Amino acid sequence: EAKVNQHYRDGQSPLYIASFNGHLDVVKTLIEARANEDRETSLRIAEEKGHTEIIKMLKMYQGKDVNTTLDIAVENRIEELRASQSKMTVMVQSAEERATRAENQLLETEQWNKALQQQIRLQAQQSEERATRAEERATRAEQEIMLLRQQLETQLRHHVIQRIPQISDQIKSSWRVEKDEIEVMEGKPLGVGGWGEVRVAVFRGVKLAAKFLHEEI
Repeated sequence: EAKVNQHYRDGQSPLYIASFNGHLDVVKTLIEARANEDRETSLRIAEEKGHTEIIKMLKMYQGKDVNTTLDIAVENRIEELRASQSKMTVMVQSAEERATRAENQLLETEQWNKALQQQIRLQAQQSEERATRAEERATRAEQEIMLLRQQLETQLRHHVIQRIPQISDQIKSSWRVEKDEIEVMEGKPLGVGGWGEVRVAVFRGVKLAAKFLHEEI
């Protein structure tokens, strides 16, 4: 212990010299060996030189009597756990923020989806109503067409019935042939019977077989 705390002729201790030169391992070894002299002076010179790790170690054990390497390991582990906890806190906060954004996006999506479904239902209902009205119009049109057809058929039947006698007379008159309209060809008859005879004749420019009844009949 006397050697690690003794001062050289210039008044500097081993801990001061190690801190001045930035020898972290030497500083650690001296602290483990209970180098308690000039800790504050060594800290100031380490700060002046910018030896960050030595500054941390001297501040960690400032005013403490370190007996074993285990104490230093425990302190180091505690610092690591604190740093890890700090990082974990930041990660948790970031995860919570992402979760909040995701929940907000999900809520917006659900609201949008709900509005879209409502709009679809409304459009479907309107389409069904239009289809129903179209079917009703089509049914009325079919009924009107059927009624009009029945009326036309009734009128046509009535008109035909009224014209049957006239048509019949026209048909009969068209069948009647006047004797002077037939030109009988000379020659032997085509056939003779008890009622009359059949001869070749010309009716309106067409040759045909005409049956002539006996005058007695």
